Amino acid sequence: MGSEEPARVMRHVPQRTKVDCGVAVLAMLADVSYKRAERTLREVSFMPPGLIGDGVTEQNLLLSLVQLTSQWWQLGFGGGTSLAEWERPEDRAAIVVSPNGRTNLHWVAYEKGEIYDPHSDGSCSLVDYERAHWKVKTTLRRDQSKLGEFQLRQMEAFRIF
Repeated sequence: MGSEEPARVMRHVPQRTKVDCGVAVLAMLADVSYKRAERTLREVSFMPPGLIGDGVTEQNLLLSLVQLTSQWWQLGFGGGTSLAEWERPEDRAAIVVSPNGRTNLHWVAYEKGEIYDPHSDGSCSLVDYERAHWKVKTTLRRDQSKLGEFQLRQMEAFRIF
């Protein structure tokens, strides 16, 4: 018999302020502490301690995910579909949702049919998620293609992280 590790279930991490949902989602996807996620985001975005600003950008979350997971993540766009209609990946994902697709943006994490909303107390099925009607603005998914491997090697070569 092989010595495969059992699949790990994503750990829910709550947000601590009104605008730090991206920090919590980074911690969940990378399986690190909130503090480590926050420190990494500050390093890639040059934010001073104690300041998250207006939230976490897609670019900063992407760079932080690459740094913490040593994997390439692909940025995608929602095209105006609701979260309920969104094409779900087989793997983990970060999703920016909004009531109208443009304002009041909110990061959530996804894994195997479950939504991990840092604003809630835990995970729930996407079918039961109270914001499933919200529009998907952008997504970040693990890219395991040859292009993803190449991009990761390029970042390592240029010491981007």
